[in-house]
Amino acid sequence: MLLWEQERFKDLQILHLEENMNKVKSYEYFADLGRRYRGENPEDRPWDFVMKADDDSFINIPRLLEQLRSLTHREDLYMVMAHCDVG
Repeated sequence: MLLWEQERFKDLQILHLEENMNKVKSYEYFADLGRRYRGENPEDRPWDFVMKADDDSFINIPRLLEQLRSLTHREDLYMVMAHCDVG
């Protein structure tokens, strides 16, 4: 199904890494984007914002869009939003 999704929408970034929780997966995600899109010109990238989410993540899209709408295209932007409930 992932290959079908990628062929149809080209919206997945598939990393060939061993699953791990506390090692380099998040770093490799962003490093891979940097390797693919090396140019300094934002017009050369097919996206304005990038986020990483796991398959068990719940993303509140309306809230995320509310946060992103208030941001202008800035080169120095780095936004992290994390929430973890521990029972």
